[in-house]
Order: sequence, then structure tokens, then C-alpha cells
Amino acid sequence: MTGREPEKKNPYYSSKVTWLLLVLVGVALLVVGLTIISEERGIKSDTAENTSDSAQIIEDTVKTVSEQEPAREDLAESIPWQSFNRALADIEGESRFAMMFFRAEECQPCDRMESEVFTQTQILDAFEHKVLPVRIESNSNERVEYRERVLSEAGLPDIFGISGFPTIMFYDGQTQKFLFTLPGFVEADKLHKIFEYLRGRMFETDSVQLQEYISR
Repeated sequence: MTGREPEKKNPYYSSKVTWLLLVLVGVALLVVGLTIISEERGIKSDTAENTSDSAQIIEDTVKTVSEQEPAREDLAESIPWQSFNRALADIEGESRFAMMFFRAEECQPCDRMESEVFTQTQILDAFEHKVLPVRIESNSNERVEYRERVLSEAGLPDIFGISGFPTIMFYDGQTQKFLFTLPGFVEADKLHKIFEYLRGRMFETDSVQLQEYISR
């Protein structure tokens, strides 16, 4: 009795199944890859959109602030400068003061005084009501009169012993006398205190000295 020979597998079908499995695995990997790429693109898109929105908010905020606050250059143009002789004549006999601002060309502290100090609200307010600002250029040929003398504006620093810039000097219209001189850059807070000192006419007594009042 002879045994039955084992059934042989068809090599064609075996190869076909293997390739089919490989194709399915490949398709599955492709789908997974495309899904990951799609998600990453979505995240990048959201991030870019959020970044764009943040940048727009910042730009709008800066624009709003710049529209609300006048530029320092514009404020500097609003300083009510007076000429030397006009200021002294306008406040003659009055309890007002003139602030002589001696400056020079290419003087950075002088420019900062005009753009950063004199443009402060409290300083501009004093210029409108109590203190007349007078700008004196060290190289100006404008004619001025002082003590029956006619000279150029550039000669005033020598008359008053001004050797450095910037320098501020105050004049009292009531007594028609020059009061005191402050050389160098003066901060806005300090200048405002000086204006208060003048308005209170504290310089008329020895009870409160200027430096003492400023240091309070």
C-alpha cells in the first residue's frame, strides 16, 4: 500500500499573496504619513496665523499710541519763544519771569533740553502763564538792546558771563533784575520746582534757598 504524496503549494498564489500584503502595508504607511504631514501643516498654519494676528495687534497698538501722543518734534515747535527785548518789555512791572536759554550750535544737551525738557506738559503750561522762554543763540547776529547798548545776540553770553552751554538765567519783571543762573542740563522735574520757587517769590527772603527747595 503506497502512501499518499503531500499536496504541493502553488508558488504562483503564494507570491501573489505576499505582494498583496506588501502593497497593503505600503498603502497603510502612505496614509499614516499623509495624515501626519497634514496635521503638521495645520499646526504651522495656525501658528503662522496667530503670529500674524499678534503682529497686527502690536502694530495697531503702536499706531494708536502714536496718534494719541504728539511727536516731540511737534511739541518743540509749540514752545512760545520770545525775543530778548520783547520778553523784558512784556513782563515789565509784572510778577512774571523770563527764562533766558543760552544755547549753541551742535550742542546735544541744548537740543535735549528743547526736545525732552521744554516739551513736558507742566513746563509748557508755565510758558503759557508765568514764564516767558527766550532762546539766545551763541552765533546769532540778531540785534538786541541792553543798558542803552545795541549789540548782537551773540554778544549776550559775554555780557552775562556765560561760558558754557546750555545755561539758563531768570529775570524778574517786577523788580527788573536778573536773579540766578543755572549752567548745564536741567531735568524737567528740577525746572518745574524752580518755577514753583519763582511763583512763590521765595527768592525774596533768605528763609528758603533755591538749592534747599529743589532738594526737598
